[in-house]
Amino acid sequence: MGAPAETPPTAVLAPIEHVRRAAFESVARACAFAALAIFTFVIGLSFDFGLAMRTGGVLSMLMLAVLLLKAHGAGTCDHRRTETWTLIDKANRPPAETAQWVVGTVLRQTYLRFAQLTAATSGVFWALATVSALAGG
Repeated sequence: MGAPAETPPTAVLAPIEHVRRAAFESVARACAFAALAIFTFVIGLSFDFGLAMRTGGVLSMLMLAVLLLKAHGAGTCDHRRTETWTLIDKANRPPAETAQWVVGTVLRQTYLRFAQLTAATSGVFWALATVSALAGG
């Protein structure tokens, strides 16, 4: 009986680190732009602290939903059409027969990690909005 589906083939272990770095860079850049947009929106509403925090909570939850959807589809999208694939040097790319699995799995893990951080950020926004509402603001 063969190894479980989650176990990577041994021939791919070295290129995985290159894929991880590229996936992190790609997802981090996208999340940074989204966070900048959310932060700008929140600052624009800073005249009403409670409204600003509720808006930050809603927008970060929207970002969380997008990250979860991207994680869900990471294994099925063509790996050659991802930014992660273009960021990896040709010499460091995983072998063609396992590249789809490697890139899809690493992207899924990366999206989920950033989704965790976004969920925590959303929780902070909602906690501050609740404190503001309880304080009468």
